[in-house]
Amino acid sequence: LLATASHMLIVVAFSMAPASILAPFQYVEIVSATLLGFFIFADFPSLIKWVGIAIIVGSGLYTFVREQQIERETLPR
Repeated sequence: LLATASHMLIVVAFSMAPASILAPFQYVEIVSATLLGFFIFADFPSLIKWVGIAIIVGSGLYTFVREQQIERETLPR
């Protein structure tokens, strides 16, 4: 029930704001899943999982920064 409600709120958020603004907030999901996995299941990600997390977060940050640069270049002066 909680997951359904949270996904519905995500859908509403994406209908009200650009994806480039909201996408960085989805990285909170990675952090919360890691913390819940650790505290509830005593499971800590292995090195290869941390590499995967770094790739996902790094590519998202790269895209965010690149979109900001493109937006600045296209703004009228």
